[in-house]
Amino acid sequence: MKIKSLYIENLKALKDFKMDFNDNINILIGENGLGKTTILETIYDMITGNNEIMNNNESGEFTVKVLFTDEELNSIERLSGEKYNKNEELILNKIGFNKNICFVNCGSSRNAAKKENWFNKIVYLPTGVNFKKYKVETPKKIEQDVNIGSVLNSDEMSLNLKEYLVNIHYKDLEDMSIGEKPHRIERFRKLYNAFFEEKEFMGVKEFEPLFKIKATGEMHSADELSAGEKQIFFRGGSMLQMDLNNSIILIDEPELSLHPEWQQKILDFYKEIGKNNQIIIATHSPHIVSSCKKEEVIVLGRYNGKTVVKSDVEETYGWTVEQLLLSVFELKSVRNPEVQQKLDRFKMLYINKEKLIDSELNEFNELKKELEKYLDPEDPSLSLINIKEDSKKLESLLQRLKLNKK
Repeated sequence: MKIKSLYIENLKALKDFKMDFNDNINILIGENGLGKTTILETIYDMITGNNEIMNNNESGEFTVKVLFTDEELNSIERLSGEKYNKNEELILNKIGFNKNICFVNCGSSRNAAKKENWFNKIVYLPTGVNFKKYKVETPKKIEQDVNIGSVLNSDEMSLNLKEYLVNIHYKDLEDMSIGEKPHRIERFRKLYNAFFEEKEFMGVKEFEPLFKIKATGEMHSADELSAGEKQIFFRGGSMLQMDLNNSIILIDEPELSLHPEWQQKILDFYKEIGKNNQIIIATHSPHIVSSCKKEEVIVLGRYNGKTVVKSDVEETYGWTVEQLLLSVFELKSVRNPEVQQKLDRFKMLYINKEKLIDSELNEFNELKKELEKYLDPEDPSLSLINIKEDSKKLESLLQRLKLNKK
């Protein structure tokens, strides 16, 4: 299941808003308050039939339209028995869902869609997941969730994944007892160990998933993982448990609690969850953006009080964090604002040095001492401070450079 475009009219911060999506990776960036989270929530609610956006909207009447790809519309036609215009949009408004998307929420059509392999699931990972400690007491049969949509924001995720891993661990043991090769838990081990460098997922022992610290050999439970490690273990494991293929994965700020080195790898991690998934991420991380091609990045801005999609996005893949912060994220400076103000003041005083009065000259010298004290000696902004004042030496240097060019 993949969507081609989304149109939202008069929903929270989004007024007459339209955006297009790629089939695979879509990275939403933009300042706070532009509606990135609303976009993710609306897509989820639209497809699952959740009325949450209607109940929580304070702006009154609104319209949401989703346009699926041609391939998806062909599947819709087979499932519904109706013919659709390729440009026909599926509409949700204050009245509710119309018949065009009823098939998504009707049991018989959903089963037919499963058989058609049109979609698997839509999964939404919001921010602020709370992972509680749970102890599994005994292996038990796990009932797989057959719902279209899943929101991974419950602390029950910790228990569900642990119970699932314990269950497949014992199934693997049963296979081994009859001479078959265990395979179920191996895909979890492969996923985690490709991401973690300092730790190794060992499997399950005494109903507890265990990790080993490579440097010391020390073993510890999943509950003793750091906050960032738990994000990877529980979120990644829960999605792998769902067998997400031909699905939509929505993730809000996946960089939370992750070291920058892990932020650089997190996109590839989620790509490995399944095949042919459409991943839509809202983020503030330049490390994630640096892992994406220009066409995978959707930059939101503000024009005449409305949220819009910017069309003049620069290249992003492989750019440094500083380059991205200044160009794509449009920061005025990558420095602490106070330090930047002092640098700007110092440069202005330097330019007008010959005309400075005594108080300004004293200020200039004090700023020079302070900046030399705190900034890296190799910092390009210190070049003015380190320029020699002797004009004869400067002139001699220029002459030598001219001679070397000849």
